[in-house]
Amino acid sequence: MLPIRVKIVFVFAGTLLAAAAVVVGALSAARSSSIYDDQGYIALKHAELAMRVIDEGHDSAGSMLTTDDVGRRVLQQRTRNLLRIVPGYVVVIDQKGSLQFTSEDVSRLSNDDWLTLQHGIAGLPNGQTAGVITLSNDRVMILAREVSDRSTELDRVVAGVRVTGVTAWPPELTTTVIVVVPVFCVLASWVAWLLLGMMFTRLGRIRREVADITDGRSLHRRLSADDAEPELAALIATLNAMIARLEASFQALRRFTADASHELKTPLAVLRADVERAMNESTSVTIR
Repeated sequence: MLPIRVKIVFVFAGTLLAAAAVVVGALSAARSSSIYDDQGYIALKHAELAMRVIDEGHDSAGSMLTTDDVGRRVLQQRTRNLLRIVPGYVVVIDQKGSLQFTSEDVSRLSNDDWLTLQHGIAGLPNGQTAGVITLSNDRVMILAREVSDRSTELDRVVAGVRVTGVTAWPPELTTTVIVVVPVFCVLASWVAWLLLGMMFTRLGRIRREVADITDGRSLHRRLSADDAEPELAALIATLNAMIARLEASFQALRRFTADASHELKTPLAVLRADVERAMNESTSVTIR
């Protein structure tokens, strides 16, 4: 059976570790949320940069789309070249739903990843709401903006940034948490062990004093409550009251014993004299 001091320290240490885990988890969640907000803001800026390129190309060239040799409507080359300066994942879609531009990051995707990205883009609303798409080896946060000038024949611009690994804790911070939290728990448990030791030492001294008093010969003594904590002072007051009741009981018992002895002394003396006289050979039979 483990001593209560050990149990309390174990419970205290476990509570500290659980609280530290909760705090670290909360900090990690808050940090991830903040990082995702930052990445969404970056994706928004990329989309706005692509929109600015489209607006400037439309103002300088008139129509944004030209007809190629096979009769398809395609984005003019100058605008395509300018869009390549926009970092990350960029997709431009015309009003008929056809792709007019994809950045190099998008072009390097595998067929499966490209299909996944297309499904994600199709279900993404226009505006400032970002969505995260999980690819085979990457996670991308994408955001769509609607082209306001419908005369460009373009419908929306989709911009995305990588979020793989951005929420991972820096190595130095991870090392700090791994080292500091256990050390703090050990130090706090050691302090709790010392404080409990002081308390149990005081309780042990009270126990020894009670054992010395309740031997039946020292009931006049009382426990000292000097410099005692409120809880121990209340315990000492209760023990002193119990010892006082024991002392009163013992005193009543002594008085009863003394009174009984006094009351029985004379009858016993007379009875003893009668027995001795009866046993004396000189005593007549009639007297016996």
